[in-house]
Amino acid sequence: MKRFYFALAIFYWATQPLQAGMTVLVHGFQIKGEMRAHWYDFAKAIQRRNQDDAVILKFNPTKQVWEQPEGTSNTAKPTHATEFIFIYDWAAMSNDVFEQGSLEVAADRLFTMLSAPTGAPNENINFITQPGHKHFVGHSRGCVLLLQVLRRIAKYHPEVKIDRWTTLDPHPTSIKDKLLWGISPNPTFNYQIMLPNNVLTAENYFRRASTLRDWYEPLNANYSGIPVVGASLNDQKQDSILMGLNNGCSYLAHTNVPGWYFGTINPQESLILYRNCNEKHQPPMEKWYPQGRTTVGYNAVLPPAQGVSPALLDAQKPDLQPVFNGDFKYAHYGWKASHLKNNHAQIHAKESIQHELMYFPAAFQSLQWSVKSTQAVSLNITFFDAKGVLIQSIVQKTVASKTAFQDMKGAIPSKLIGKVGSFSIQNMETDKNNIAIIDKVFL
Repeated sequence: MKRFYFALAIFYWATQPLQAGMTVLVHGFQIKGEMRAHWYDFAKAIQRRNQDDAVILKFNPTKQVWEQPEGTSNTAKPTHATEFIFIYDWAAMSNDVFEQGSLEVAADRLFTMLSAPTGAPNENINFITQPGHKHFVGHSRGCVLLLQVLRRIAKYHPEVKIDRWTTLDPHPTSIKDKLLWGISPNPTFNYQIMLPNNVLTAENYFRRASTLRDWYEPLNANYSGIPVVGASLNDQKQDSILMGLNNGCSYLAHTNVPGWYFGTINPQESLILYRNCNEKHQPPMEKWYPQGRTTVGYNAVLPPAQGVSPALLDAQKPDLQPVFNGDFKYAHYGWKASHLKNNHAQIHAKESIQHELMYFPAAFQSLQWSVKSTQAVSLNITFFDAKGVLIQSIVQKTVASKTAFQDMKGAIPSKLIGKVGSFSIQNMETDKNNIAIIDKVFL
């Protein structure tokens, strides 16, 4: 009888809404540059778990705003919603695997768009610092992206803790990814994620494929995942036991790790709702859960994680700057700029460069840059808020120099300190030969 009531209590808990807050869903490498539709199903499953008292929003990378995706219903009143579910679409950049800047700028955007969620019903709320339960869920390369978001949270909001981080078959998918913050060598799996201690609980579900060769080697698209050091749970599964081609699924096992996790969100629902492999499984998905679905995956009770200090990880990597790509080493990433040459921005007469939306931490009071020009140039530095409304402009005159860069700076408007906004630098001259060369734009 005691076992019956214990099982009943577990089932009851596994069907109840979780704590109010936000869930952030981040996909991985998308070979066609388009996000798979099953991420919407994932979000809707969480919404049902919260008894529809949740708002689903998807990031529009073209407009750089949050929008309600087609095929979803947001019936909750935004001011009373227990949960905001953010689906982050970075598909067009996710397959740019040979440019380190693509993943970093995507992480910077997500951090910024959670700090000032333009387009969301509560767009004036900083969801990172807002009290409430915070759950990050990533798949494959999306886990590496979320790791870089965690770095920014630790750097600029050291008091903020992420309640739960779910990594689904994490994998850095380029040589340069493996140089990023929090990624280190592992003798068994080649690489591993070092968990920062601003994460309270972390669960990692990853696979061991038949080979450890990297993703870019021939005939090895179905690569292994990697462990997360310090996670509450590292659950490694063999392809032949859990999912994938060996289970009669038309998708790769790597792709189906999210499918396994999705199936645990609402254990009282039929698994038909969670079949994302052409809705065919031989043997059926039920074989994925030999212990049922009420105590695993989304319903797992996790012990505290044992992450390391972000300062230890910082010591191994270059310093993080709020102005992403301020030295232009990643070409155009982070900027709207027409002329880039030799890791510099060239601003022709009457033209300008503008940085995309970014967070202005309270610890910084001024914007700095280096400039050189063959003639004296008047530069107009303009600051904008998160919606693109002009806050303030300042004009500074350079000293003519063909070779030496001149260091300049301007005060950041008080309205932007601790907020999200952007800035531009304009060449106000009319002579087409009067070009300002800009480098090292930092706070």
